[in-house]
Amino acid sequence: MATADPELDGTYVIWANVNDNQVEAMAELVTSGTTLTGKVSAKGVTAQIEDGVATDEGFSFSAKVKVAIMTISGSVSGKRDGDSVSGEITSKFGNFTFVGERVV
Repeated sequence: MATADPELDGTYVIWANVNDNQVEAMAELVTSGTTLTGKVSAKGVTAQIEDGVATDEGFSFSAKVKVAIMTISGSVSGKRDGDSVSGEITSKFGNFTFVGERVV
């Protein structure tokens, strides 16, 4: 049985590889037991974390952001190793890998 990962808490700078471009984002992650909350932001747009789960086996969440006239949703899954995170972002535009480092 998976247990909570309270060491995930913090603010991370994230670099996602999106269509051969590196996109920088920030993620503020907060755990309470195995529940993960917080927000992610990139290019001046912020989204609240939804359906977040954080265990010693990894973390996952979804987020929705409204851009112009459409809402874009995606899901994130990853793992923490010390102050580093890595994983995959899945959206209708494709799957993208990311890496990140805790800054706070």
